[in-house]
Amino acid sequence: MAAHTVLRFVQWTMRRLSTETPRRIVCDACGEGSEETPELTTAQDWAFQHVGRNPSHTRYTEAVTRYWDMTA
Repeated sequence: MAAHTVLRFVQWTMRRLSTETPRRIVCDACGEGSEETPELTTAQDWAFQHVGRNPSHTRYTEAVTRYWDMTA
């Protein structure tokens, strides 16, 4: 029996679910990171505390999460 495939054109819309942007700062040396927070300064405070405890950990990455919804 042959497989049956139905193709149709659908116009998709992508919209952001929230204007808040959760972010965290991650230490590149050890992989530890701040809690996810919409406030950049909160994540930065964690990084300053972390480098204070670990002076050789001087490079960090900001990880930003944005949630999107797709609708047809």
